[in-house]
Amino acid sequence: MEEEIVLKAKENYLKEGFSCGEAIVKAIKEAKIIEVPEEIIKVASPFKTGIGKKNDFCGALLGGIVLIGLRYGRSKKEESPEKAIKLAAKLYEEFEKEFGDVRCQNLLKEFIEKDALESKERKNFCAERFISFVTKKLIEILKEEN
Repeated sequence: MEEEIVLKAKENYLKEGFSCGEAIVKAIKEAKIIEVPEEIIKVASPFKTGIGKKNDFCGALLGGIVLIGLRYGRSKKEESPEKAIKLAAKLYEEFEKEFGDVRCQNLLKEFIEKDALESKERKNFCAERFISFVTKKLIEILKEEN
């Protein structure tokens, strides 16, 4: 099942035209791992190519963090945000350890230098690395009990 969700996230990105963060949120929503309101896909829209195409924080990672917040975050001040904070930090740290950075400007440096951010090669690069990694880690995190 995990691989099917990863494939769906990559398909959402490569074939359906969703950005990294949107593609992951949509795949998790469709797999029904947690209940994801349609609006959360919209929340991930500005993350494209490192927040508004500014080559900053990876949109796949941000999409994952949004879903962690949706599952474990709080909506009342009396509730504790600690689990969401801890799990977001865990995803961030594992991503950074795996790829050496969390910012598109460094993750995609070779494509930026070649002015190839819109290339098929770069999109495949992101799908195989960042979308796959975040989706797999997110499935593990979201399947945990409260």
